[in-house]
Order: sequence, then structure tokens, then C-alpha cells
Amino acid sequence: ATHVPQALVWLLLAAVSNEGHGVSGGAFNAFALICLQSMWLNVLLLCFNLFLPAYPLDGGRLLVDALLLRGWHIEPTAQAAGWTSAALAVALACWGFATGNVLMVFVAAWIGKSALVDVVLSDLRGHDPVEVRHAHPDVPGRGLSALRNLIPPAVVPPAPHIVVLEDLERLPLPALLALPDVVESVRADQLLVIAQLCTSDATPAVVHEMLEDPRLEVTRLQPLSPHHVDELVASAGLGTPGSRVSRAVQRATDGNPGLVRALVDTLVEEGAAS
Repeated sequence: ATHVPQALVWLLLAAVSNEGHGVSGGAFNAFALICLQSMWLNVLLLCFNLFLPAYPLDGGRLLVDALLLRGWHIEPTAQAAGWTSAALAVALACWGFATGNVLMVFVAAWIGKSALVDVVLSDLRGHDPVEVRHAHPDVPGRGLSALRNLIPPAVVPPAPHIVVLEDLERLPLPALLALPDVVESVRADQLLVIAQLCTSDATPAVVHEMLEDPRLEVTRLQPLSPHHVDELVASAGLGTPGSRVSRAVQRATDGNPGLVRALVDTLVEEGAAS
């Protein structure tokens, strides 16, 4: 996107410095010649970047977007984009060797590496685009690095990915307070971070202040009513509505949706369901 304004700037400089001859008749001094050549260089770079369907160029990203819009799944899209990019990289390398263009050989190597290592051979290539990660007090690192360790590297770029971070209240306070910075650090990626945090009267005031950060989009869930807790407990096979189990879950969680779900799941896993 920057090539267009840069080309226009070079064109304007060439017109101003060309001794009143404009640009249609060519350059009449060295500076105007440099400006015109810089303009054409940006035009060529724009075409190369936009129309060559090789990842990680914009043309490769457009190819991926087009395949995803046509209903392709992530894995075959990654394979198609990766092998197309690899084939184009080989062709560019051959061209570079044949013409003695060392720069083209390096560009081909960069495209080939991005295609094969970052896409085709990526360990995350076939993973579900939705990934759930649970926070815990022993997460490595401190502050921003601790919370960032919960977020995996991007999947097949530029395939969108969703990371759900659960139980953030279990993190050390410095890591929890780094949440806005983590959101800011992945804003340029096609990565959606959904964080679950259970608060209570004992939650430090700095956490409530952090949740007001404009970089976060906060949705506050109201406590579940006893009727909804009854329905959830009954649907899990833990008893009938109004049963002792249902009342115990309500008392232990105060209707907190996250805690209710976690407690019900724990009871089911321990075999309490009928």
C-alpha cells in the first residue's frame, strides 16, 4: 500500500525538479532521472507484491483469502498456497541464476523459506482454528511475557485463529495486569483473544481498573439465576431441579457462570452424574 504514495511523491519531485519540462519528455537533470527511476521502481514493486500469488507477498495473501472465501478449509488452503509459493520461488531462483540477478535469488530463497517452513511444514498447520488455553499460577515468565506464553504463534498465516484464555484469575497479578498490552501486541495479527476472568469482592481494585482499559472489549456476565443453575445441573445429569446438588452449586458459586460451569464439569468428571 505504501508503494502508491511513494510513487506519487517521486513523480511530483521529478516534475518539480525537471527544469519546467514536466515528466512526459524524460529527465533533463540527474535528480529528475533518479526521481523517475524511483517512481518506476515503486510501480514495479507494487505489481510484484500484488500480482505474484506467493506467500508472504500480498498476492499470496489474496490467494489464501480467495480460497477461504470459496469455502476451502484451512489445511488444503495452506497446502495450495504453500506449494504454489514454492513453485514460484523455484522459477524466480532459476531466472535469477540465468540472468545473474543475485537479488532475485535472495528474494526467491525468502519466498521459498516462508512457503515451506512457515506454511507447508508448520506444526500448527492442521490444528483447529479455535484453541483453549488454561491459565495457572505457575505460567513461566513475569508480567507481559507470562501472559504472552499462553498465546501460541500464529497458525497458517494469514488464516484467522481464536485463542480462548480461561481462568485468568489464577495468574500472578503482574501477568494479569499485562492483558491490555498483550491484546495490543497481537492487534496486527489475524488473532482473536478471548479471555475469561472471574471477579469477586476480593478482586484487587487494580484489576477492575485494568478492565476499563480502552484496548479491551469487556462483556460482563450477570450471575445465573437459581432457575438457570437448576437447568444446567439437570442437563448434566446431576439431579432434578431444586435438588440438593443444585442448591450446593448455587451456594458455592453465587451463580458465577464460569464457576458454575467449572464445578458442574468437575462433578461430571468425578462420576457424580446419574
